Amino acid sequence: MNNKTLKSFKDLTVWQKSVDLAVLVYKTTEIFPRSELYGIVNQMRRASISASSNIAEGFKRIHQKEKLQFYNVAYSSIAELESQIEVANKLGFLSKEDYQNLLPLVIEVSKMIEGLIKSLNSKFYILNSRNRGQAALPTVLIIGGVLFEIAIGLTFIFFLLLNSGLGERLAAEALGVARAGVADAFIRIARDKNFSSASFNVPIDSRTATVTVTRDVSNPAFERKTITSIGAAGARQRKLQAVLVVVSNTGKIDLESINEVQF
Repeated sequence: MNNKTLKSFKDLTVWQKSVDLAVLVYKTTEIFPRSELYGIVNQMRRASISASSNIAEGFKRIHQKEKLQFYNVAYSSIAELESQIEVANKLGFLSKEDYQNLLPLVIEVSKMIEGLIKSLNSKFYILNSRNRGQAALPTVLIIGGVLFEIAIGLTFIFFLLLNSGLGERLAAEALGVARAGVADAFIRIARDKNFSSASFNVPIDSRTATVTVTRDVSNPAFERKTITSIGAAGARQRKLQAVLVVVSNTGKIDLESINEVQF
């Protein structure tokens, strides 16, 4: 899947796959016995539609808790559909070809929704608000089937402008820039698992993050990468350090930790 900015739920690969699954379910169940029209046919179709619909509605929700609620419903609907496919197969309603077409797709969609849920629970998730006046520097990216939403909330910045001094405002901006630097490094690593760099700069509007990525290959089973990102805003600087683990045989990337480091 290519990294890209998402403007609609239609840009989500998981939504596209879930729609493909719903279409396949509708076409496959057309040949089921008419006596099952209001039985397993109706149940399979409702479950498949529920998955894509809840992914779409979850994408449109602003708050993390609401997003998770709808994505979890979609996840449950896919589990329900998988069970119904197995029942239909045992009843002889599915041909071998139809069964082999349906099952891998439903499993794929299930894993993608699971990744979506995990990404929202990860430390990389920062509220991606689309309310007027509440989002700056919004970047929504898909990396290896996992959604990462990265943004700096202007509501918080406005609060600081009204209630704190210049130093505190700059410190808050510097932290946001450092987070963006970590996210940029993660994207580079997702594209190239061997990526490392002594130093590179990430421009964020008029601010800059200075990022380094180091590699620890002492363990043959996995590689540990340490991302250090220093965000600068005026005279203020904030430093974040994230540790990623890249599994050698699968290429899977796990976030081990992310912490602010004092200078």
